Amino acid sequence: MKQVTFVVMAVLALAACATKPVRPSEALQVPQDRLIAYQSPITGGGEITVVRDKGMTGGGCYAGIFVGGELAAKVGTGEKASFQLPAGRAVVSAKAVGAGLCGIGAQDRGERSTEIHVESGQHRIYRLALSSAGEVSINPIN
Repeated sequence: MKQVTFVVMAVLALAACATKPVRPSEALQVPQDRLIAYQSPITGGGEITVVRDKGMTGGGCYAGIFVGGELAAKVGTGEKASFQLPAGRAVVSAKAVGAGLCGIGAQDRGERSTEIHVESGQHRIYRLALSSAGEVSINPIN
């Protein structure tokens, strides 16, 4: 009986920590004060939207979204941010940002990057997920 209880508790604990995808239409827009760069339309450029998963993992920390190494936004769980980018190659990265517990071990985990190709008039959506180990992934969802 003790083993069954332990297994059930472990499964529940892991399920509570997992992040879950958020539909772009249901994600909250990142507030203006956390949108830092790439907000003005670019003639001949395209748009990307990054949607962060919801869940307990990393929930107390913002995920910094970087474009070409420049901080573009700080995104909370269940939020989305859009960026106007010039046509061509771009590198989008993410990592935990902030002080205190949010910064502990961030250098060890490092940031994860995705190379994308932006086409004129194109709008692509990407999912930002955080593993239970604190590792970030950025993957296209359309």
